[in-house]
Amino acid sequence: MGTYTEVSNGSNTVNLPVIAKGGYGYTTGLTILNTSGATVNGNISYYDLNGSLVGSSQVFNIGPNASKGIFQGSEGTLPANFYGTAVVTESGGSNDLIITTNALSPISFYSYTEPGQ
Repeated sequence: MGTYTEVSNGSNTVNLPVIAKGGYGYTTGLTILNTSGATVNGNISYYDLNGSLVGSSQVFNIGPNASKGIFQGSEGTLPANFYGTAVVTESGGSNDLIITTNALSPISFYSYTEPGQ
């Protein structure tokens, strides 16, 4: 099972509908792929189910045609048992990221991809 949200053409923001760090038994990870020929900078902001910002934004830099994996179980400042959403914002880029999110629990695994083009 998985969910995803569509990205508007030309947008530098992607909404990730499910992010967890032990919440409901799930922990998520995501891979951000930079499909451009230039370094992309950005940040990830996490929100609880009430829409409130949780912690500080997580900054990332990804080289040309490279990827970065982020696992909520061991990275960032999310509290234990977190279940909410995230917003990935690319700064200075031109909609050139592909984001894949995976969620793992003791009984299931799911994945979804956010195309950036």
